Amino acid sequence: MRVLQKLCVLQAIACASTAALAQQGDNQPGPFTYASYYVCDVTRQGRVDEIIESEVAPIYDTAVERGTITSWGWLAHRTGGTWRRAHYYSAPSIERLFEAERIIDAQLQASGADSDQEVARICNSHEDYIWMALASSTDNVPSSERGPVGLSTYYVCDFNEQNRADELLNTVLAPVYDAHVGEGMFNSWGWQSHFVGGQYRRLATFTAEDYPTLLNTRGRVLQTVSDNELAAQFNQICSSHADYLWDIQLETIAD
Repeated sequence: MRVLQKLCVLQAIACASTAALAQQGDNQPGPFTYASYYVCDVTRQGRVDEIIESEVAPIYDTAVERGTITSWGWLAHRTGGTWRRAHYYSAPSIERLFEAERIIDAQLQASGADSDQEVARICNSHEDYIWMALASSTDNVPSSERGPVGLSTYYVCDFNEQNRADELLNTVLAPVYDAHVGEGMFNSWGWQSHFVGGQYRRLATFTAEDYPTLLNTRGRVLQTVSDNELAAQFNQICSSHADYLWDIQLETIAD
């Protein structure tokens, strides 16, 4: 059983990924995350959650335990656009990401799970992205761990200037984010780059123990950088975005 029967052709994505890696020279990018965002029937999406928990989660949990992937998760829409559910899994390299796809698909099929068609009827369209991690709270706050609720901000950026946005994120915004990681604030934050997928070029993620904490902390961060000219430059480069609040229903991360 393949999770929600991905509509993309993996071979085509692999070719695009290889080309993108070649452009990066000798750098060692990664880790990488394969994320699928689903549009679902809101009256029946709870049934999909049941199927994922009972039939899919054990396979992905085993994949983490065996080192096939480093993490995976299933997220439920709380507030935002049309995406109702999100599924992701991560690996240290693009090669291992696609190898994990092959291994996990084979295990799902061998498990005898037979709910593909039911799930596809409920969540009948989706978008796939591959994200490459660029920065996170664990770089300077090693004790940070993801919380049970999340905010994802998907940015549309100027393609020619997006690397400058990454520089500004690291030098201007990351220290502010780090200062807001701790008890009563963010649990974690991350910054990822588009590798393959749709219009969104960058992804910022934040987690916390609950939504009031998450949004209040975000408000304090925005107030802190409100008069910063370099932060304003970042907003000019990544000039539009979409916000989603997610309930992190299932998540397993390697120790």
